[in-house]
Amino acid sequence: AYQYSGTSLDLIDSSKSINDDILDSAKEMDIDLKIGVVNTSDMFYHDYYDERVNDNYCLAVEMECFGLFFMAKMHYKSASAILTVSDNLVTKEAMTSEEREKSFIDAIKLALEAITR
Repeated sequence: AYQYSGTSLDLIDSSKSINDDILDSAKEMDIDLKIGVVNTSDMFYHDYYDERVNDNYCLAVEMECFGLFFMAKMHYKSASAILTVSDNLVTKEAMTSEEREKSFIDAIKLALEAITR
């Protein structure tokens, strides 16, 4: 998660061990994952664009991960995220409700499998 503090850009990483558990579970479950940087901001629904999204090769934009990663860091805990994508803000493509449901169920199954490792 990137922290934009006005003049600086800090990266808060997810947990490597949790990520490894997610990756191992996804392989076993034959779930295709996209792995990379996600821009997380409370400006998600505003008419807002930040060049750092492109500069940092962000795969997606969302609103919740920064809070999760920041609180984990502050409390010396580990965190990671499994995200499902429903809408493309660039092309305006969107998943059907059935596609969203299937991807959400797969994400839940993957998370449950990963936390039992």
